Amino acid sequence: NGWSHVDVLRLCHLKPETDGIACVCKYVIKGIEACRAEFSGKDGVVAKTMEYLEAIEEAKTASEPTLIYLIQHFKLVREHIPTLHLNSIAVSECTLLCTYMYGQYNCASP
Repeated sequence: NGWSHVDVLRLCHLKPETDGIACVCKYVIKGIEACRAEFSGKDGVVAKTMEYLEAIEEAKTASEPTLIYLIQHFKLVREHIPTLHLNSIAVSECTLLCTYMYGQYNCASP
């Protein structure tokens, strides 16, 4: 029918209960620039959320060493990795180690 998740979020008139959820919703609907405009300079959960969203954005254009750092530090998963790097052995090893050997949420930065 041509509907997207963004369409559904806009039509449901979502009212997030926390600033962290509001930040993620703004990112999904409007993009990173809108998030920066509204949520930069805030602290706590919003600052950590923005840091994670910035890492996701940086991963889209990162070089291989930078991408590996982002995967380790921010626990990015395969879906965050640009197609260009999916065949990289180093990136694949890093992703597999973080996801399966240590558990996705327990990957430690070297």
